[in-house]
Amino acid sequence: MDTADSFQQHMRTEIRNEGLKFDTDLQVLACVGAALGQACAGTVSGWTGGVLPALQADPTIAPTISQASWIVSVMPLAAIVGGVLAGWLMDSVGRRATLLLTVPLLLAMWTALGLANNVAWIITGRAAGGLATGLVLTSSQVFTSEACESHLRGKMSSMPTLCFTLGTLTSYTSGALLPWRMSCLPCASVCVPMVVILLLSPETPYWLLLKGREEDAEESLRWLQGNKCDLGPQLKLMKEKIDSVGAKVDYRELWHPRTRGPLMIALFMQAVQQLCGGTLLFFYTTTIFQAAGQPDSQYATVYTGLAQLVSSGMSLVLVDRVGRRALMAASTSVVGVTLLCMGGNQVVWEAGGVVWPWLPLLLAIVTVSGYCMGCRSVPLILSAELFNTSSRSRAQAVCMVANRAFNMVVMLTFPSFMLAAGLSTVFFVHGGISLACSLVTVLWLPETKNKSLEEIQEFFEERATIKKPVS
Repeated sequence: MDTADSFQQHMRTEIRNEGLKFDTDLQVLACVGAALGQACAGTVSGWTGGVLPALQADPTIAPTISQASWIVSVMPLAAIVGGVLAGWLMDSVGRRATLLLTVPLLLAMWTALGLANNVAWIITGRAAGGLATGLVLTSSQVFTSEACESHLRGKMSSMPTLCFTLGTLTSYTSGALLPWRMSCLPCASVCVPMVVILLLSPETPYWLLLKGREEDAEESLRWLQGNKCDLGPQLKLMKEKIDSVGAKVDYRELWHPRTRGPLMIALFMQAVQQLCGGTLLFFYTTTIFQAAGQPDSQYATVYTGLAQLVSSGMSLVLVDRVGRRALMAASTSVVGVTLLCMGGNQVVWEAGGVVWPWLPLLLAIVTVSGYCMGCRSVPLILSAELFNTSSRSRAQAVCMVANRAFNMVVMLTFPSFMLAAGLSTVFFVHGGISLACSLVTVLWLPETKNKSLEEIQEFFEERATIKKPVS
């Protein structure tokens, strides 16, 4: 322990000598390490999109249609299990340690995939990757929310979404340019910078306080924020808030009046993210473009992928400037309007009317851009910052399981929904849902911009007290 502390202190001095500012740069560095975990998850999610045709053409593997379906679907199923485990692990071993535990799973996955000589190994590897994905998607947001100050939390909490997109593009590119076995190497290499940064970073001060390690918590906070101010009052407030709830809580705490409100908001946000329709354009992009008569549908997929990357970067800049509520309301409004336009365009095209051939692509780019601006990132930010420290890990696990469940419902029902009702109806239904969610967001969602985690906790505690009947 002393050796590790000495090494970390030495590296901190070296970083300072390079001219980095303690008030922000070390917080950013730690959050980048957590965000790179989501880049690893992105490579897992996007891998089949780039290599599945090559797998089917390989005589050694040659999966059947049913086996190919399992290769794709075993990952989100295992991610649900990973999300459940993450809640327990984050409380038991820490937020940073949970992130680091994903690395052996990811390396096992890429090794199994690269050396696989049958479908069973492919499915096993994908299951390991799905388990790691569930762990990292749940723990990275909690680590980020607890590692940085309120004025940085929005930007840093949006960074995992940007990194997830980068990871997905990495797997797409590797699958397109390399043989499918070799494509595992660049995807696996994303783990390296994540491990290096997280090993240099401390555990979050909130988790250390939960474990009664006040001196370690102060050292962690000093590593992250430097000596710019007296950390005593801040640590005292953090400890008081933990003591008011209790260091050890179970899932029943999530239904306590002070936690029930945040839980309902967070679950609603997870539902909005998946039901507003934006995710359909990620998983069924080529299918939708072909059904809409879009020329060069493969290139159209690339264009929408680039739009995701740009708009995710813009979300990182805007979330702390305009606020979570305004960004989420604008995002769902853009998605709703453009999906209704896509539905109208589809009706005209199916009726034999004349439409501009590239209009579906233009509308799709605007839709995914609007979605990535807020719908993709804000629900994940809120699920990590709305809850008190004692229940944060369990609540995040519940939210992630709900998120993956909503995602599976949308993905599994889309093909039959489109065949039964038509693509235009799909667009109209999801567009209407998105606009309705925009209105609910404006009326119901509290603003957390520039508020500390303690201030957010106080807000919900006061609201629960006001609503509590006087006996």
